[in-house]
Amino acid sequence: MEANPNPVSEGALQGPERSKRRDIAHLVVLVVPWAFVGWLWWRVGQTTTAGQLLSAAGLVVLLAAVSLLINFAWILHNVRIFRRKGPRTGRTTSELDYRMDWTRRPVVADWPAVRMAAVVVVSPAADFKMFLSATRVNAPALPAPSP
Repeated sequence: MEANPNPVSEGALQGPERSKRRDIAHLVVLVVPWAFVGWLWWRVGQTTTAGQLLSAAGLVVLLAAVSLLINFAWILHNVRIFRRKGPRTGRTTSELDYRMDWTRRPVVADWPAVRMAAVVVVSPAADFKMFLSATRVNAPALPAPSP
């Protein structure tokens, strides 16, 4: 079997061409912020005592450790879910039933007009919620739903 002269897998999406200018830009984007952080620490070191500097550095290390622990705990949580449920078999689906809102109030709307409207006004009431297109805001209100 011959070696594929193209290192990119067949069917893979092609990214922008790699260039020297792009590599330098990436290096600058990586190095400049860290150099700035280093400079700030140098300034802190010039104006504080060694004890204060070590205390601040210890706090930074502690915060980094807590951040890593939280991230690893989240990863472990997701791995446990994967082991319990297995790989995803499809997307979750939701029922598109707009007759009631999440508080179980009836929803009243002229759906064709609301779908076409640039601005939709939501007018909640105690026992129902009304969706109006901006063109219908000054028009007579829709009747309340009958129970």
